[in-house]
Amino acid sequence: MGPGRGSRDPCKCKRGSPTRDLSGHERTTSTECEYEWYLKSDKPRHELLRQWCGHRAVTFHERLTAAEAEVRRLDILVARLIDSARVKGDGTFADIMEEEHNKERITPDKVRPIPDRPLSPQEIPAREVPVRRRWGY
Repeated sequence: MGPGRGSRDPCKCKRGSPTRDLSGHERTTSTECEYEWYLKSDKPRHELLRQWCGHRAVTFHERLTAAEAEVRRLDILVARLIDSARVKGDGTFADIMEEEHNKERITPDKVRPIPDRPLSPQEIPAREVPVRRRWGY
């Protein structure tokens, strides 16, 4: 493990974390980097600890139920923040945030599920590559 690479703070996946590079300059790691580190290092360690303690792994259905509940909680929180901005007199900001929240909402039709297996040839989308025709062959 490198410096500061122990158990991760959950907020680091949201905001990154301040670190120092080799030359001593301060910088902030990206959230993608922190989440990748969590998936590679902390999550397997946590799952092994759960197995060792006799707890089963979380099922896909439980993760889906938790994700739906979290989306609902965050939706209510965003609605309360938008209403609060309207009450404080910042109506245009509230309208823009509400429109952006509704427009950029992630729905099942916008996201293709990632299978836990390799795709079969029938599932791979066809790609058309333009090629010049060769006359005379």
